[in-house]
Amino acid sequence: MAGLPDVTIPKEMSIDVSVSTVRGFVVPKDTPDVGAEQIKAALLNSMNPSVCQGFLDSVGLDSNPVVGSQEWGRRIPPCSPR
Repeated sequence: MAGLPDVTIPKEMSIDVSVSTVRGFVVPKDTPDVGAEQIKAALLNSMNPSVCQGFLDSVGLDSNPVVGSQEWGRRIPPCSPR
């Protein structure tokens, strides 16, 4: 993390660990498709302006996770406990 350049990470201490932050939104299963699509479009739109991206960068978070449901769904299995 760029904000903490001198912090020893677990792998440097021979600790085999991988950490991920996953954020997502869900709607009730009976939400009409049109409503779910409107919510998805509004959320993606709200997370892309420079203010949101600037915040993510300022707290050391990767701004690449702002993706739609298809891509987000592909990222979940690697983050799930085994």
